[in-house]
Amino acid sequence: MDTASLLPYLQRQLDSFRTCLDGDLSVRVEHCGDWTLRDLAEHLGAANLWAAAAVTEGHGGFEPPAAPQERGR
Repeated sequence: MDTASLLPYLQRQLDSFRTCLDGDLSVRVEHCGDWTLRDLAEHLGAANLWAAAAVTEGHGGFEPPAAPQERGR
């Protein structure tokens, strides 16, 4: 994939995943052991925050905050 296509591709993937988060976060995720959808969302969110900080701050020492326990709308 060329670099010009990467960000739009990632945005579409994140938008699709965000749609999943409107459902039951306690459901188990196939192929992820005992993880729930919430566990996967927290993991991916923390990894995305870490990567963004590593790029913008120039180091990999970022510690993401804990994910909220309750969903707010």
